[in-house]
Amino acid sequence: KMLDASITMLHQIRMMGLQRDPRFWAGMLQFCAERINDFPDQVKARELMAEGAGAMRRGDAESLESVCRELMQELPSELAAEAQGAAVRSDVM
Repeated sequence: KMLDASITMLHQIRMMGLQRDPRFWAGMLQFCAERINDFPDQVKARELMAEGAGAMRRGDAESLESVCRELMQELPSELAAEAQGAAVRSDVM
């Protein structure tokens, strides 16, 4: 039980570290772009994707993170879980 709690805490710490790197959010935007047809609200998803692309062009990491978080809320739950798994396996760090 204590080992499980420690492992969970380590995963959370790693995610916090990953999320501080703008490349993490660029990868998350790419993940969402590859699954654009899976979003229930296509209009909103495409608007957010355009906003995210603009944030990347401007080098606006804060806006990119915000857009990605909003996109993740729009994804069906199984794809949001897949995105989190992909992030954990990311080579950003």
